[in-house]
Amino acid sequence: MKDSNHINPQPKAHVFIIEDEYYAAVELKHTLSQLRPNYVIVGQVEDVEGAIDFLSSHHVDLIVADIRLSDGYSFEALDQLRLTDVPIIFTTAYTQYRERAHNYCMVDFLLKPIAADALQQALERFETETNKTNV
Repeated sequence: MKDSNHINPQPKAHVFIIEDEYYAAVELKHTLSQLRPNYVIVGQVEDVEGAIDFLSSHHVDLIVADIRLSDGYSFEALDQLRLTDVPIIFTTAYTQYRERAHNYCMVDFLLKPIAADALQQALERFETETNKTNV
């Protein structure tokens, strides 16, 4: 018999972070762990090369990616790996990349600094979209 007071935890997701700003990465990981303690951060890199290396050999359910990195743009890694079906929450301080971000499986486009409620809404959108495809 199911306990009616029991609330099902959020589904587990394997999250990969691409962020080259140390404090932004720390804050993002902290906020993500507060909002979704059941999610697992499987890796974090700060450059295009690291993203290519990691994503070429690991499965992830969600990518949270800064767009401008120290050695280029996260788009470069996504293009090289042809990642068009992995959900991505883009983060950036630059609005001019919004149109290009639509070329990918974009869940949301969040402007920095990232507000917790904006990340919450993006995660809810990710969960709604992935429930449709059983990811």
